[in-house]
Amino acid sequence: MIRILGPLAAALAALAPVCVLAQPLSPAEIAAVDAAAAKALADSPTPSLSVAVVRGGRLAFAKAYGLKRLDPPAPAEVDARYNIGSVSKQFTAAVVLRLADQGRLSLDDKAADHVARLSGADRITLRQALDHTAGYNSYFMLDFMPAEGERPVDPSQIARRWGAAPLDFAPGDRWAYSNTGYVVAGLVAQQASGRSLPALLDDEIFAPLGMTSAGAAYERPLGPADAVGYARIATASPRAAPTIGRGWEFAAGGLAMSASDLARWDMAMLEGRLLTPAAWTALATPARLNDGTLTDYGLGVYVDTARGRRRIRHDGLTSGFAAENRVYPDDGAAIVVLANADFGAAPRQVADAIEAILLPAGAAASAVAPPPAPAAAPAIDEAALATAKALRRQLADGTLDRTRLTPELSAHLDGAVLADYRASLRALGEPTAFVQLRHDEIGGLRASLYEVAWEKMKLIGVLRLAPDGTVASFALFEP
Repeated sequence: MIRILGPLAAALAALAPVCVLAQPLSPAEIAAVDAAAAKALADSPTPSLSVAVVRGGRLAFAKAYGLKRLDPPAPAEVDARYNIGSVSKQFTAAVVLRLADQGRLSLDDKAADHVARLSGADRITLRQALDHTAGYNSYFMLDFMPAEGERPVDPSQIARRWGAAPLDFAPGDRWAYSNTGYVVAGLVAQQASGRSLPALLDDEIFAPLGMTSAGAAYERPLGPADAVGYARIATASPRAAPTIGRGWEFAAGGLAMSASDLARWDMAMLEGRLLTPAAWTALATPARLNDGTLTDYGLGVYVDTARGRRRIRHDGLTSGFAAENRVYPDDGAAIVVLANADFGAAPRQVADAIEAILLPAGAAASAVAPPPAPAAAPAIDEAALATAKALRRQLADGTLDRTRLTPELSAHLDGAVLADYRASLRALGEPTAFVQLRHDEIGGLRASLYEVAWEKMKLIGVLRLAPDGTVASFALFEP
C-alpha cells in the first residue's frame, strides 16, 4: 500500500542484500530469491524484508533486503527483530500444549474452569478457544487501530468485555477467527501455571530452542537495532505506524524475533522436538465442527496443501508489520518472510516465489483438474455499496458526514489520515469501476469488500457497518 519516497527509492535500489550464512541453495536459486525480493519491494514499496529458509531440516539461507528504518535510512539486517503479528498464536498454543503434557490443564477443560464470567464458558473448551470454533466475538477486527488501542489494557479486561459478550454462534457450530479466544487461552495458561505468559514462552519454548531474539514486544520493545514498522493510507507516503498499547496483543500476537529465530521454531516442528508427538499432532490437526465439517485450522496454524505437499502455515498482520511462516513437514522445509510494513503483499509474494523454488510441482499439483463450476454472482448489498461510494467521494473532497461515523472512526479519519486520503484520491480522480466483491456479517458487523479501479490503479475497499447503520470502519488500500 505504500510507495517509497523518492530519495529512499534510490537508496533502496543501491542497497545490496545482506547475507550472513553460507547457503546450500544453488547460485541460481539464490539469484531467484534475490529477484523475488527485489520485485516485491518495487511492486509494494515495503521498506524491508527479512527472509529465512529451512531446507533438509537445517537453516539454509538468511538475508535481509531494503531499509529497516526510513528516516534516517538504515539498511536491513538479518538479526533485526520484527513483530510477527498473529504468527504468535502458534506459540500460545504450544505453551498450552506443554502445560497439558505437564498435567496442569487439559484441552478439554471448560473455559469456566479457569476464567470466570465468560459467555458460554461452561460449554466452551480450551481447544475451541484455540481453534476458533468457540464463537467468541473478536476484538481488533476493524481496519484501523482505535485510539484506545494505543493505551495500555489488562488482558482480563479484554476477556470481560469481548469474552462476556453474546456469542456469535453456538460453540463448535462454525469457524470464525477470534483474537478473543487467544486472550482467554493466554489467561488460562497463566492461571494454570502461576507464571506470566512472557515467562512461560521464554522458559518453555524460546530458551530451549535457542531463540535468543524472541520475546513479547511489550516486554522487550523493538529498539534501534530492530525494524521500525510503517503504515500507509491509500497511495500516500509511508508513516511510522502507531504502537499498540501494552496488553492488547497479549496471547493473540505481539511476539517479536528475527526471521532466523522463527525458522528455529519451524525446525523444531519438522524434527518433532520440544513438544510430544501427540502435542505436535494436535497442533496440526484441523478442527471438526459439530456437523462433521472439517476446517483448515488446527491450534494456532492453518493446515492445507501447496504444490502437492502438506503445509502448516500462518500469516501475521499488526500495526507496522506483516509476516508469512510456512512449514512443509514432508519435505523438511520452511519459509519465513518478515516485513516492516502492514500494507501490500510483499511477504506473501516472496514466500510464494520461494515455495516454487523449494518444491517443484508434485503429481497432485500438476494433474489437470476439471474446470470448476462457475460461481453464482453474489447478491449486492446496495445500501452498503452506496455508503462505500459516498465515503470515497467524501474522502477525496476531505469533507466527511461525521454523523454517519462511529466516534472511533471519526477520530481516526482526521488530521494526517484524512489529508493522506484526500491527496491520494484526488490525484486518482473518478474511478472507472466500483465493484462489491462480497459481503457477510463478521463479529456483529455487516462487512463488505470492494474493488475500486482507475485506468492504472486498483484499490481494495473494506466497509464495516454497525447494527444501527453507522460506519464502524472504512479503508482503501492497495492489494
